[in-house]
Amino acid sequence: MKNKIFQIVFVFIILVMLAYCGLFLPPAYYSDRGSAKLQFEDYGGAIKYFTKAIKKATNAEDVSFDFASAYNDRGAARFYLGDYKGAIRDYTKAIELKPDNILFLINRWEARFKLNDIEGAVRDAKRIIDIDAKEGIQYITRVIEKVPDYALAYIRRGIAKRELGDYYGAMQDYNEAIKIDPDNAFTYYVRGYAGFCLKDYKGAIANYNKAIELNYPELKFVYDGRGDARQKLEQYKTAIQDYTKAIEIDPNFAIAYFKRGITKIKIENKKSGCLDLSRAGELGYKKAYEYIQKHCQ
Repeated sequence: MKNKIFQIVFVFIILVMLAYCGLFLPPAYYSDRGSAKLQFEDYGGAIKYFTKAIKKATNAEDVSFDFASAYNDRGAARFYLGDYKGAIRDYTKAIELKPDNILFLINRWEARFKLNDIEGAVRDAKRIIDIDAKEGIQYITRVIEKVPDYALAYIRRGIAKRELGDYYGAMQDYNEAIKIDPDNAFTYYVRGYAGFCLKDYKGAIANYNKAIELNYPELKFVYDGRGDARQKLEQYKTAIQDYTKAIEIDPNFAIAYFKRGITKIKIENKKSGCLDLSRAGELGYKKAYEYIQKHCQ
């Protein structure tokens, strides 16, 4: 009888000690256990431990704990269990904490792609492109392969190719986007810029004209771009008119003053051109002062 009582007391003490120790185990202990479970494909166990780690770190206000990685890894466990919505919630929390972490964005892209959330996948692909254009292209391409008539995906991929200096590739994607949606003013605007980079200045002007016709909301950039193309064609007077229109839309558009000033000097309107350069400098475009020293002294 005494032995049985002793055994019961012993077991009780052990349980109390284990519980006591558990209260003081750091969040990283549970996070590490979660990582081990994830590695050995025990996804339910991984979720359990990452949840404990997040809860303990939150309650303890542990600023040293890597919450973002814990949310991301718990999201991965949920993803492998087919809980894509739960995975997206966790990946989103991780991204809120580390917005420029490309791995977290890729993971959320994968979950959205699994759910056929094409718009969400394209938004994530755009953010991936903003961080690493080369990396982002493959995710946009997968969207295009799945939904070949989604114009925005071609536009996003075109912009990524442009960032990498592949203007021909960008132009091809913009052409495909226009075939699908011929009334998207933004596509004509970006195609105009690609044409400018390819030294197709007449083609650039035609695209900028179409963007204006379709009422692209950021018209100051369209007029500025068309002015650049016209300047390259030595159409200086019409280039000045375009820069002037851009300035009328935004009186603080420093680079438009700078370009108009240079163009005026080219047609020997030095006084007015120098005033424009001075205004550009006042608005923060410091390069203008170099031209003032060279042309306005």
